Amino acid sequence: MAETPLEQGIKAFKAGDQAKARRLLFAATQQDPDNERAWGWLYNASDMDVDRIVCLKNMLRINPKNDKADKLFQKFIKDEPPLEYPLYDPISSSKKPAKQLPNPIWTMLLAALFLMILCIVVSTVYYVFFVRSATG
Repeated sequence: MAETPLEQGIKAFKAGDQAKARRLLFAATQQDPDNERAWGWLYNASDMDVDRIVCLKNMLRINPKNDKADKLFQKFIKDEPPLEYPLYDPISSSKKPAKQLPNPIWTMLLAALFLMILCIVVSTVYYVFFVRSATG
């Protein structure tokens, strides 16, 4: 019988291959986002605090009475987490970020620049075809 990604990930972690363990345990959490055990092992294999926080949040989402996960989570939120990119956060990723509009100041500056260039071109064409040709 073939081993699941969770079982393979646990074996890889115990063998000391954290990169392989993370990859397999991440796959296990993708297959079953409600598997508290998979999130716990991914927590152990993670090397970034932000990823660990995501794991703890998911463990507490699945089992709010998990005292160990709650204590670890409280420890992390006392300090500001580093600005690193998390592996996956199904809680946050379900909310699509608002589309950012361009800064109105830059839009106005670009419009003004365009109008200035247009005025220069029009006045140059006017001068060359009407003023200069009438005098020359």
